[in-house]
Amino acid sequence: MTPRRHAAWLIAVAVALSACGSAATPLQPLAPPATQAPAATQLSFTPAPTQESIPTPLAFATAAPAITEERFVEIEWPPAIRVGDSDFIRLSLVPDAEGSLTPTAETAGHQTQGEPITIPNLYDTHNVLAVAELSGVGFEIDRSGEIGQTLLPAERVQWQWIIAPKTAGSHTLTLALKLQFVPKAGGPTSERSVWARLLKVEGRTVLGLSGRMADLLGVVGTISGGLLGFPFADRVYAWLWRRLFPKRMKAP
Repeated sequence: MTPRRHAAWLIAVAVALSACGSAATPLQPLAPPATQAPAATQLSFTPAPTQESIPTPLAFATAAPAITEERFVEIEWPPAIRVGDSDFIRLSLVPDAEGSLTPTAETAGHQTQGEPITIPNLYDTHNVLAVAELSGVGFEIDRSGEIGQTLLPAERVQWQWIIAPKTAGSHTLTLALKLQFVPKAGGPTSERSVWARLLKVEGRTVLGLSGRMADLLGVVGTISGGLLGFPFADRVYAWLWRRLFPKRMKAP
């Protein structure tokens, strides 16, 4: 085979091989190197809740503490009253921001007592009514039943009753205080009892006499004692006797 023919034969083989290669299926791309991480598949998941993200159940939610107001209950009463006489009992509800109030009696011989209390401060949303009541068997009381007064912040309210014992002996009076809250926006009224006490008062007599009779007897005794000490008192008594009983002075 001559050199020309040999070259032509090689060219024909090359053309045939090229045609066969074009008819074959294309090759797939090579896999990435082992050192490259495969593409991550996107998964749907919910992250674990942290302490900050855990919601607080309503049943365990801590309510904010209600605002309160410091007050001082002060009472004054007589430990004893003569039957037939009268005296007073006084109840006061006083603002007491510092808790250092000291009850003071208005009348000599009366007893006093004071006690701090805490009440809800609902003045912005409610009309607050303070209601007091004094009751007791064996006494005449000038005002019976419940007595209400409007309670305002930082203002003093006071009640006073006139009492008179009906009979001698030790008697018990009941003094109670409660609050009524009326919503300003409308709605039912609520009540709250805040304080109550029992007071002992003794009804006294002098020789079984009432106060007025004892006073009258004292006046008569004072006048008689003064006359007895007056000079020539015997002559004055004799003159009065002759004027009052002239017939008895005549001889039979």
